[in-house]
Amino acid sequence: MEPIFTPDAVTPHGHYSQAMKAGPFLFVSGILGNNAHHPPDEAPAVEAQARLCLEQIGAIVAAAGGGPASIAKMSIFVTGLDLWPRINQVYADFFGEHRPARIVVPCGAMRFGSDVEMDAIAWLGPAPEAPLA
Repeated sequence: MEPIFTPDAVTPHGHYSQAMKAGPFLFVSGILGNNAHHPPDEAPAVEAQARLCLEQIGAIVAAAGGGPASIAKMSIFVTGLDLWPRINQVYADFFGEHRPARIVVPCGAMRFGSDVEMDAIAWLGPAPEAPLA
């Protein structure tokens, strides 16, 4: 296994890596939407938080040699399902036609007043030859 680090994403402040490459897979750690450590009452709008998560995940995947289309699975944690349509719009804009597998989990309060956290699994191996019929 190989740890992946890029200065284009938040530096881990705990005992973990931004991502770990294991064979052709990349496991990206959770990225908080408010990882700039704003006070909770000054946290950016949820759209900005979602964009920050996706841009930093994208930077980590790029540092490992992939791109947004390499992302096979996303996990998204959100403090309230009422925020989901706004997050989903940012998500759709980021991925375009690519549609990774995904889970959305409503949860309680997050660190630093974040309303969203995302992690990802990417495939960095060769492209499949052809879809199964």
